[in-house]
Amino acid sequence: MTARAMVLAAVILQMARTPAVSAQNAAGFAGEWNAPKDHKGITSVKIVDAPTGRTVHAFASCTPRPCDWGIAPFTILEQRPKGSGPAVGFATWRRGTATRVMTFRLGEGSILIELYNLFSGAKDQPSYFTVSELRRTSEPPTTRATPATKR
Repeated sequence: MTARAMVLAAVILQMARTPAVSAQNAAGFAGEWNAPKDHKGITSVKIVDAPTGRTVHAFASCTPRPCDWGIAPFTILEQRPKGSGPAVGFATWRRGTATRVMTFRLGEGSILIELYNLFSGAKDQPSYFTVSELRRTSEPPTTRATPATKR
């Protein structure tokens, strides 16, 4: 097993053993989430629950403006047996020799993000992880029924 595979397996095991912040359901992930001003790490994420699939768009602190990590597929992991605990969000970005794995847990009006930065290049920095708590800044759009017109 490669070092990268071992770290990914450890991340998944940690997610299964770590108690969640709150027991909200998978639909609660959608929306825009932002960190406090001057936060170092993940500054914002936008999670979209679309008919074509869930995605997450992430930004991290950089100078002079946040780094745009782009959009990645957003997967909901359910606890087993079903209904035994809250859902956990999971996304992965790959760029060059870096693999970034993010886990998402819902809280009351917040989302807890664990970011695992895995580097495989000979001259890369050591792998590391960070934890950020972001606050919801907007709700996902809702679909409203349009009243029928009278004839």
